[in-house]
Amino acid sequence: MIPSATPLARLVVVLAAASAPALASAQEARDTLRLEEVTVTANRQPSEPRAVVASQTVITGRELRERGILFVHDALRDVAGVAVVQTGSYGAVTSLFLRGGESDYTKVLVDGVPVNRPGGSYDWAALSTDNIERIEVLRGPASVLYGADAMSGVVHVITRDGAGAPRLEGGAQGGTFGQYLVDGAARSGGERAAFSVSASGFGSDGFLPFNNAYRSTVATGRARLQADDRTDATVSLRYTDARAAFPTDGSGVAVDSNQYTTDRQFTLGVDVGRRLGARLDLRGVLTVNEGDFGFDNRPDSPGDTLGFGYDTQSSASVTRRGADVRLGWQPAPAVKVSVGALTEFERQRQQDRTLSDFGFGPSLEATTFEAERRTRAGYAQALLQPAPGLVLTVGGRVDDNSAFGTFWTARAGAAWEFATATRVRASVGNAFKAPTFAEQFANTAFEVGNPALRPERSVSWEVGVEQRGWDGRLVLGAAWFDQRFDDVIQYRYEAPGAPTYANLAGASARGLELTASLAPLPRLVLTGQYTRLLTEVTDTGAASSALVALGEPLLRRPGYTARVGGRYRLLDRVTVGSSVNVVGARDDADFSAFPAARVTLDAYALVDATVDAELVRPAGGRPGVAALLRVDNLFDAAYLSAVGFAGRGRTVVAGGRVRW
Repeated sequence: MIPSATPLARLVVVLAAASAPALASAQEARDTLRLEEVTVTANRQPSEPRAVVASQTVITGRELRERGILFVHDALRDVAGVAVVQTGSYGAVTSLFLRGGESDYTKVLVDGVPVNRPGGSYDWAALSTDNIERIEVLRGPASVLYGADAMSGVVHVITRDGAGAPRLEGGAQGGTFGQYLVDGAARSGGERAAFSVSASGFGSDGFLPFNNAYRSTVATGRARLQADDRTDATVSLRYTDARAAFPTDGSGVAVDSNQYTTDRQFTLGVDVGRRLGARLDLRGVLTVNEGDFGFDNRPDSPGDTLGFGYDTQSSASVTRRGADVRLGWQPAPAVKVSVGALTEFERQRQQDRTLSDFGFGPSLEATTFEAERRTRAGYAQALLQPAPGLVLTVGGRVDDNSAFGTFWTARAGAAWEFATATRVRASVGNAFKAPTFAEQFANTAFEVGNPALRPERSVSWEVGVEQRGWDGRLVLGAAWFDQRFDDVIQYRYEAPGAPTYANLAGASARGLELTASLAPLPRLVLTGQYTRLLTEVTDTGAASSALVALGEPLLRRPGYTARVGGRYRLLDRVTVGSSVNVVGARDDADFSAFPAARVTLDAYALVDATVDAELVRPAGGRPGVAALLRVDNLFDAAYLSAVGFAGRGRTVVAGGRVRW
């Protein structure tokens, strides 16, 4: 529910003495151009921000650390067009819906390494902000640059570069729900070489009454080497090991005392470049993502031996490996061309064991699943500047997959900046999402894969305008987008042994994104965003239900979201900030009864506040000391993130850091 007027009135007072982080833009270091502390790689080649024709938002690592944000999904809640749903406490399944698309329509990269499961799904629960330099969010179809699963956009997490004097730091935090964090990091470097490393341990007892503990360990690293004036290389890695206990069933009722999930992921990226001439350069990228995922639900007691799956274990191993070679050519000052080719290998192995008893004795079902597929792709993109202030981009790509065949994608766009500091832009493109391995290859009693499945596909367009004023201290933006999704894969049961998946459904998502940034004082910045979203099921496919109803909105997509925030720096040592996030009403499915019923969840607003203070500055051999106080859901608003799943209440966290 929306808080009462009194808390919101108090919020106005809080914001009056606060400020919000300034915006920046970025992506992977080897593909970036630094300009006035801004980097942009939406074109996957060095480009000034004014040359980007798609909507983008970048969150800097400094902002994340000043605000005390520990998980990437919490930072993404502030981005226009993004809706985040977490079904429980820390570690619970967390989904992201970008511009109304499905939760598996967003490509997720960590230092250029794809980390989605084959088919696009990604659980955001364990992705932390450890050692992050920036997070870049590209909104709109991006398959022409990033291949499958980039239907609604791309989220790219980039590890901090180690440039600068040697630094060593460590910190600890503690707070509500038994939360703790212990972390350490080191970095150093110059023009020729640099490195950064970090490690952390996080834990919480959770906010549910029992079996809700979460533990995670994260290690990151990045090394950069400039062998000579023409050759450079970067290696980055990230390892996460997480375990989340949860007592809830599918409807959100706390019933289980010992079930849990595990999530272990390792990513490795190697990027090597060689300048072949004044107008020609070559880059090669190798990517590795290894993931092990588990689920364990043993009997809660010696008498817990009845019903379906009273004793269940599941384990899955996912491998994604890729190689990408790209040639950059600048035949003229106003023309930049990129041509590339890549190959990718995907494999999934899964074992499931389910013990059930319906009163006739135990029945064991054990299944083993293994499948793999390969993709080869070629792509090209041109960036043209035919006149002052005018930018044109056009690109194309073809993907050939061993399992679902060939798919072509294209994107074109234009941006024009006038002398009045007004910039207008427009873009159009198509994209696709690959089927999951289960949808193509499963073979169980109630799930049979369909090798004839086509990729899900979309056609999208957007127009936008940006206005700058007051010497750049005021930035206003607006964008209208329209997405059409077709060949959406849907489950249907027709007969024993027949494929249970088919390309049947369709949907649309369109909306308006408004953004604003204002710096009325040198140390004060205010920001805000508003998104109006209209989604509709245009084809139900097999049959209409609570999940897919013709003419109804897509589930868990709020009709509107909004954020207002502010940050103010006091005496160059203390940063005070606050923000309010509003999530509008949205439809969901209630699984507490059969068949599931469609319901509408109330809107809600959450207020957060942060104080980050530099108590002692490092000098000579003396370390610096800093302190952080963060309060999430300041007014302890009660709300549902999904039907049956309450959101986290007021959370207070305090901590300190020591820097050398």
